[in-house]
This record gives sequence, structure tokens and C-alpha cells, in this order.
Amino acid sequence: MRRKWTVLPVLVVIALIQDAIAASVGEQLQYASVTIVTADGSGSGSVVLRTSADGDEMALILTAAHVVAGLRQTNEPEAHDDTTSSVTYADASIVQEQIAGGLVIGELKLKAKVVTVSIKRDIALLLVEARGILRSGVSFAKPNTIPAVGSPVYHCGSPRGARNGGSLTCGIISYVGRRISSIDGEERIYDQSDVAAREGCSGGAVVMQDTGEYIGMITLMMDGGDSFCCLTPIRIIHNWATEIKSEWVLDPKIKAPPREAILKLPIESTPPEMSPRAAGPKSLGIFVRPIGK
Repeated sequence: MRRKWTVLPVLVVIALIQDAIAASVGEQLQYASVTIVTADGSGSGSVVLRTSADGDEMALILTAAHVVAGLRQTNEPEAHDDTTSSVTYADASIVQEQIAGGLVIGELKLKAKVVTVSIKRDIALLLVEARGILRSGVSFAKPNTIPAVGSPVYHCGSPRGARNGGSLTCGIISYVGRRISSIDGEERIYDQSDVAAREGCSGGAVVMQDTGEYIGMITLMMDGGDSFCCLTPIRIIHNWATEIKSEWVLDPKIKAPPREAILKLPIESTPPEMSPRAAGPKSLGIFVRPIGK
């Protein structure tokens, strides 16, 4: 009997420790998640904290390109001007609820500039203008990470807007490497999860429950199947970062360039294997739909 009573408390302690780890991962994800508000809707994003080579501490936001599509502006040249049209993006509003003692005590609002957008990858990077205010960021999984089917994950997003920002849900990885055809006939690779996600959750992070490592962002929802959604996996996000020579976004060991250089990144990029002509806001999946802003 004594042996049984000595084993039981150890198991209880282990269970309590596991619960505490899970709770801290969930809370950390909430602290590193924001709502992105534009003129025509809202979406979700994740805070990325980086220090530049000159010591500037910066907060960036990683999200889905279709979240900021409403900020896109095409500037046509004057009739007598031989230059081509140019694309710019208006600033986004970043919102994060502040919680203390189990109550919402306020709302943090910041401006962010759209730095670069890959419409075909459905990825966008924003730079928060203010310094030193957002203090928690996500940690990324290794670029070649392929999560095992059945792996427990968390998602944090803003279903139906900032009022529900920081909503944490849990689920599993349901499928890895789902191929989905888009309007231009090309296939995209997504992982699939059953985490709860609704309008406003696009761009929100999906992380491993045990480590808190970011493994992808929510981008698509299956038509007629609200219990399944698709995420752009970290390996695809890494491809995007490599294409624009910005691996520092995912790897804190690589010093970020100065703020001025970041703002000079190409405002829109097309992956080399995809034709520029095919790039456009309407090139998202037809068998699944983007989770609305």
C-alpha cells in the first residue's frame, strides 16, 4: 500500500506541471496576438520582435495578405507621364486588449505600415511605428518542421473583430500537405486543423501546445465544413522569407536590417515559380474560401 501512495502524488504533480505549461503557452500566445483593423474589415496577426544591427528594437506583425487587401491602392500616372502605375498600402490599425485581474481594462491601438505583401503566398508583413510597447512575440518552429498528424495545437485569433480579440482555441493537426487548386490552376500546399476559426481569424497563429512554436497561420476555411480550416505552414512561410531575403523575420539569431531598409522591401512580391501575370487578389482557392476579414 505504501508504494501506491508514494507513486500517486508524483503523477498528480506531473499532471499539474503539464497543465501549468499548457496554460502559459496559451497566455503567451494571447500576449503575442493582435487584431488588424482596416477600412473594410479586420483580421488577426502575430507579433514578431526583432532587434536590428544598429540596436533598434522593432515590433512587426505577420498576417495574411488578404487581411490587408483593403488597404491596397493603385496610383495611376498622369496622362503626360511615361511611368507605370504604382502600388501602395495605407497604414493599418493594430488593436490589442489589455487584461488585468481577469478583466479587460483597456485597449491598445497602434499604427503599422504594410512593409511587404505576397499575394500568391497570402502573406503580409507589417511594421509597428511605435517602439517598445508590444513586448511579447511568437517563436517560430524550424523551417523544415512538418507537424505530425494528431499533434495538439492552439490557435489565437479575433473572430468577428477586435471585440473578440485574443480568443484562444485548441485542436489537432488533421492533415499535412493538403494540395488545393486556385483560380489560376496552380496548386498550393496547406496543413489542415480542426481548431475553431471564424471570420476575423485570418492571419492568426497556430502553435504547438507543448512548445508554443509557431507552425503556421490560418488562411482558408473549407466551404460547408466549419470544423476544418487550412493554415499556411511554416515551411511555406520560410520559402517566402527566403525569396525576399528576409530570413531574419523567422530567425532571431539573424540581425534585422535597419528600419529604413525594411521599409524599402518590395511592397509586393511574386515567387519565382509563379508568373507575375497570374498574381492578384482573386487567385485564392476555389475549393476552400479565405476566412473573411
